[in-house]
Amino acid sequence: SSSSAASMCIRDSYHPVDSSEMAFKMAAMLAYKNGLPKAKPILLEPIGLLRALIPESNMGDIIGEINKRRGRILGMNPVDNDSEELEAEVPQAEMNDFSVFMRQCTQGRGSYTLEFIRYDEIPGSISEDVIAVSYTHLRAHETVLDLVCRLLLEKKKKKKKKK
Repeated sequence: SSSSAASMCIRDSYHPVDSSEMAFKMAAMLAYKNGLPKAKPILLEPIGLLRALIPESNMGDIIGEINKRRGRILGMNPVDNDSEELEAEVPQAEMNDFSVFMRQCTQGRGSYTLEFIRYDEIPGSISEDVIAVSYTHLRAHETVLDLVCRLLLEKKKKKKKKK
């Protein structure tokens, strides 16, 4: 986040002809634009703890799907004769349509909860995509997280069309 960035004006001068509020704003904007890449900022994404109750017969499909969504399996615990609880850490941006997958895969017998646990750095390839699209593609009232989610969904749609 650039919210913790600070800058300091080392030299300045005022001239009544070419010094205006707009000139100082432009100078600040250019300084910010030039300085930000030098600071090497990173993009963070929210990570959630997934706890899923899954019938044993569907465990392999669910694990494969979590891996596809950049998740990391933490463990599995038997719950009863036919079900296991799976714990994993997953990027929340990848979980938009997970409920549909879970319902289809388990015929409605599986369930899950997802709770925020921390922020992690976005992987380089996704981070580059977000930076390339930049804020010029943000829609009205859209946050950067919304943009990341939208880009990931568009990327998935493109992959499905190729198949």
